[in-house]
Amino acid sequence: MKQKDLKYLFVHQGWSDNAIEWHENIVKRYQKIGYNVEPFCAVPDPPGPRYDFYRLDKLWRKKDKKVKKIYNKLLEKTEDCDVLINFNGANIHPQWLRDFNTFNVYICFDDPESSHSLSEPVAKYFDFSFTGNAACIPLYQSWGIDRCDYIPLCNIGNEYDNNLTVEKILEGNRTNDIVFLGERQSIWRKERLKLLKNAFPQAIMRGKGWDDGFLPKEEKIPLYTNTKIGWNIHNSVGPVNLRTFTLPANGILEICDNKSRLGNIFRLDYEIIGFDTIEECINLTQYYLTHDKERREIAARGFERVKRDYSDEKQFEFLINTIWPYVCKKMKGELFTPIYHFNNSNKFIPKISIISTNKKLNSILNPRGYNIEIKKLMPKYDNFNQKNIENGIPYMENEEIGPVNFNEKKKRLEQSNFFEWPNMVALNWAVTKLIGSSKKIVEIGGGTGCFAYEAATDPKIKIICSDLDNEAIEWAKKHRSRPNIEYINHSVKSGEDSFDLVVAIDVIEHISDYPTFLEYCKNLAQKCILSTPNKNRNAESAVASPPKYYQHVREWTPGEFYWVLRTFYRNVKLYSMKNEYIPEIVPIKITDNLSPIIALAENPIYKEHT
Repeated sequence: MKQKDLKYLFVHQGWSDNAIEWHENIVKRYQKIGYNVEPFCAVPDPPGPRYDFYRLDKLWRKKDKKVKKIYNKLLEKTEDCDVLINFNGANIHPQWLRDFNTFNVYICFDDPESSHSLSEPVAKYFDFSFTGNAACIPLYQSWGIDRCDYIPLCNIGNEYDNNLTVEKILEGNRTNDIVFLGERQSIWRKERLKLLKNAFPQAIMRGKGWDDGFLPKEEKIPLYTNTKIGWNIHNSVGPVNLRTFTLPANGILEICDNKSRLGNIFRLDYEIIGFDTIEECINLTQYYLTHDKERREIAARGFERVKRDYSDEKQFEFLINTIWPYVCKKMKGELFTPIYHFNNSNKFIPKISIISTNKKLNSILNPRGYNIEIKKLMPKYDNFNQKNIENGIPYMENEEIGPVNFNEKKKRLEQSNFFEWPNMVALNWAVTKLIGSSKKIVEIGGGTGCFAYEAATDPKIKIICSDLDNEAIEWAKKHRSRPNIEYINHSVKSGEDSFDLVVAIDVIEHISDYPTFLEYCKNLAQKCILSTPNKNRNAESAVASPPKYYQHVREWTPGEFYWVLRTFYRNVKLYSMKNEYIPEIVPIKITDNLSPIIALAENPIYKEHT
């Protein structure tokens, strides 16, 4: 059997007539390249809103007639289909899947903002899951999903001028400087867009929350094809949205946030421009407004890349090629997928995490549809010390083990577990956001090159990745090679080369003689990024002596780590991640219990020789 012999059911949402038409046009383009695809609008009486999973679950349990209607129609359709594709990640209850005679694919483009109410409760019950957010694979893996991948939201359809050519981009006249079409209501995006609007008052900015409101649909393409630069600002991590592909498809130079992940989709500084801070975005916009030839050339290459690799036809072919081995396995009865068991014990209730000691809250609010996650207040650090003294707990450390990490990764793989822990992948990706203007980087204990490979999507950066585990380095050379990465299995000598930045991700807790290690770091570069687990991440680790994980010689609280680093560097800033599986960083205080601790240390302190 071939891929085009199968029948595909494309399940989508229909919150408006335009949305229904948009999805049906996607299906027509799939059909045009020879696939047997049928659209199905999964709302009771189209057009209508989608349900989050909590709402859907509640209505299904109450045997709501409209939800039952969706189920019955889907059940009828799947009898004659081979593959079901839930394109919008909504309105299919996981209990229904066991009744469908199909290979079931889940796709969500709303991670991580809506993950808890959309993808997290249901994705693991599908045979394969895709997230449209390039930064959210570790998040999916943290839910126990190993069959997952990234798929771009490149269904730009008719949102570009079919008559546009490279020649027109290189030689044509565009009278508008900058455009941004998108809402400005979320706090994170609103503040950033305000800075951009103040810096470039001539920018055309339309959508929900803007004074001029939405741009009429018929004016969108004429505006885009007459504009030089387009900003792309996400609400959090990304990239994920349609603008990522629509802007270059219209010959616009795109300046987009989430630089490192963006560099895995387009070639940075060659097809697209990326940034991490709004200050960078302002400087880059100013530069390309005054360097017209460079702007046109990059925009033209971005246009060619989208036309070549990011049509929705290419998206569908990628989807089918990715799932095909598993489709064949399921047909043979060799694929295991968890089955959702419908009972009151697995009733989905949204969690609200609060800091409280009131155990009665849950019993009061649970019947109203909320599950309060009780989090005990961490005792102050001084109280930990006092408790240890009173109980006679001695301070103890583990022995330094050395480079054994790669062997553990191989063992995990043999046991069908993750080669790289998802939280460590997310951490490595998150650290790239602190690189700033550094161009020459040395990474110590880089292992299999997770950080180096991510950071090196920026062609202006050169990285030397050092690790004493030769197996890890050889694996990285084979699987994570880039022209601007040099992998070495020995230490870089101080004074051997000049670097802008030293990076050591979760290394220092493995080293017995950490003062010598920090001396070594500060002699390599003026700036250093170090990460380590937060000893105060939970009550157990806070008083563990020695650390429970045998490879950790010692662990620090943020306050301890800060003052240790301050004896070596004049300036130290601490960060962490609100969710250890989402590569976003936030500043923290020395009393926080978020883990890991990520420290940006600058301006080394050198001893005076007498």
